Amino acid sequence: MALASVHIDSHGGPIEPLAHTYNLGTLDPGYYVFVFKTNLAHCGAASFVVPGEEGDPIDRWIGRVDGSIDGDSDGDGLTDVGEYFFATDPNRKDTAFVRPEIVTSDDGQLHMGLRFRRVHGAEGMIQVVEGSARIGAWEDVNERIDIVEQTVLLDGTEEILICLREPIMDSSYQFIRLRVTRDLE
Repeated sequence: MALASVHIDSHGGPIEPLAHTYNLGTLDPGYYVFVFKTNLAHCGAASFVVPGEEGDPIDRWIGRVDGSIDGDSDGDGLTDVGEYFFATDPNRKDTAFVRPEIVTSDDGQLHMGLRFRRVHGAEGMIQVVEGSARIGAWEDVNERIDIVEQTVLLDGTEEILICLREPIMDSSYQFIRLRVTRDLE
């Protein structure tokens, strides 16, 4: 265990928050996301590591939840590594938050999008957005997407909205999906 504190610097904006240091007390080694919100509508986030625990974060998480790297402990169709990425419980049948969404660009064009929730930072994981003209023939479209929204939530997850750059009417893709894999490098 180690004493931890996080320092939030002020940033320019419509309301200038005060720089402040928060004493977080004694924390176990690991990766933390500190999120705060005040009654003056100030909010912020910082991530930090408390040294002392080494190794792959996914292996540590799998050990804590009694899961397996290649398994699906709860039989819900999402691997335990996928449960880590989507911040779901590998020991309870639940559903990852992944929803299709139509995104309207500033010029009024409609774009195919996905809104999903994942563990903040998704350390140790690779997300690949794939597109298809017909189900079954998927190709990597990561270079053809934009992140429209990314919001850090109080529970240590983040909600992300992505969309294809090409408008729906011009796109050769009729389907998009999110595939996650473990980063083995």
